[in-house]
Amino acid sequence: MVRFANTNLFLIGFGLDVNGNGLLKLRFGNQRAFSISLITRKFKISQYLITRLNLMGVHSLNAIELAEIENECINYIEKYGSKNQRILLKLHKD
Repeated sequence: MVRFANTNLFLIGFGLDVNGNGLLKLRFGNQRAFSISLITRKFKISQYLITRLNLMGVHSLNAIELAEIENECINYIEKYGSKNQRILLKLHKD
């Protein structure tokens, strides 16, 4: 599990759904985990990184790669996340 730098989100891991599509496993602190499918075009960078890493694990990502995934997750949750996910999402100011 890796904490994102600018939000209260944690990246738990990534994997594949039953159809073979990539997905990110996320959670907010002690809240229940949830997954976001990477089949959408909103996750071009995340899909590339997961494919490149061949599902080796979140700890093999560097800070730049984590920041790219974080930005895509923030944008997706702000636009398409559930009401509860949008409420729970907190951004940290630098």
